[in-house]
Amino acid sequence: MNLVNYSLTGKYDELLKYGNKLAEMDRLIDWESFRPILKDLLCTVS
Repeated sequence: MNLVNYSLTGKYDELLKYGNKLAEMDRLIDWESFRPILKDLLCTVS
């Protein structure tokens, strides 16, 4: 293991104690309800 990998592993281990907030949000939010809104915003006819 080189110095960079060692450092990244240490930082990752440190961050794990805070939990995965994005995974928690994923369980609470119905992302599919945003699909029609985003489709209208992102789809353009050229």
